[in-house]
Amino acid sequence: MGSDIIYRNDSPSVVAEVGPAGATMRCLLDSGADINVIRISDAMAASLPMSSLPPPLAKGRMFVANREAVKFLGICIGASVKIGDLH
Repeated sequence: MGSDIIYRNDSPSVVAEVGPAGATMRCLLDSGADINVIRISDAMAASLPMSSLPPPLAKGRMFVANREAVKFLGICIGASVKIGDLH
C-alpha cells in the first residue's frame, strides 16, 4: 500500500487501512477535523463496530458539499486507521 497523498482541488487524500477488517479505502485527509464521517457501506466493509446515536445526535444532520442535509446513522468510537506505517 503506501502513504501516497493526492492533492485535488485543495483536498488531500490518502489510502488507508480502516477497521478490524483492514479495508483499504481512499480517505480525505483533514487533520483539523472535529469528527470523521464514513459512508455506511464503507463502515460495513471495514467491519467497524457501530452504536446507536445518543438522543441529542439522533435528530442531527450534516450539510455536505452539495448542500444536501445528511442524517447520521450511528457512531463508531475507537476505530483503527493505518496510513502507511502510521497507526
